[in-house]
Amino acid sequence: MFPDNWLYIHDPTVKAGRIQNFENWSPDMVPDLTKTSLGLEYFCNEGDTLWTMLDADLIVLGKHAIERLGLAHAADIVDGWVWPIPKAIPCMTPLIAPISL
Repeated sequence: MFPDNWLYIHDPTVKAGRIQNFENWSPDMVPDLTKTSLGLEYFCNEGDTLWTMLDADLIVLGKHAIERLGLAHAADIVDGWVWPIPKAIPCMTPLIAPISL
């Protein structure tokens, strides 16, 4: 998808602040080598709009971000999961998205 471990996003139309490609950290982090796993990090604070968004809505937001950035088509995203991480600096809500290659 891209050669780096992570990308910092500077597009004001995308709410994700950073995207990680876990396969670039280690192929062992991706159980199916025909797919990759991306982690989209949303910097937010507990209780704000992003933090309180429904998981399904965050997954849709992440799919749109991946497509908007030209990394993949939203239809290529197999699934998504949301893990809110309280008290992180800064607070973030990553979206893990396996994508068919």
